[in-house]
Amino acid sequence: MPAWYTSCHFVPFSPHAVPDVRSVRAMFTMIPQHRGKMASDQQVQAFSWKWVLLSVLIYIAAEIVLGIWVGGVVVGKYISISLRFMLQGLLNLASYFVGGFIIGLISPGLRIYEPAAGAFLAVSLTLLLAIFTPYSFIQFSMTKMLLGGGIAFFLALAGARLGERLCGNRG
Repeated sequence: MPAWYTSCHFVPFSPHAVPDVRSVRAMFTMIPQHRGKMASDQQVQAFSWKWVLLSVLIYIAAEIVLGIWVGGVVVGKYISISLRFMLQGLLNLASYFVGGFIIGLISPGLRIYEPAAGAFLAVSLTLLLAIFTPYSFIQFSMTKMLLGGGIAFFLALAGARLGERLCGNRG
């Protein structure tokens, strides 16, 4: 059961429920309301480069696992090259969200920005490899890096926030 559901001031299916503004807002915006320990009481952690580098490895592992899972479904089937590119792109995007979620679950304390920075770093490293490719359509550009890195950053941030919320942290 989500934290916002149990921490509300009323149970929505109770016959004697009288909702107040805070509990309704918490239900519909999914903003957790903590009882007892407030968000200001939680220890603020410094930015950790160890978790940034670990997140890059987790994104690679998540893409491999998702690729094996989807590859088992589509291998040997006739699919067009466009569908193949679309599946590769969706798997790449999903790996940033899933990787951020995993880091949100396994990291000690509150780690939200480290997975997001790791996602941007992973995209940057991938695009830097384009310098060594002879193909003209895979050229490095700052626009590609900012756009791709920004998308990966926000997907990983959303995944990490979800993972931290599931653990009970205030992500």
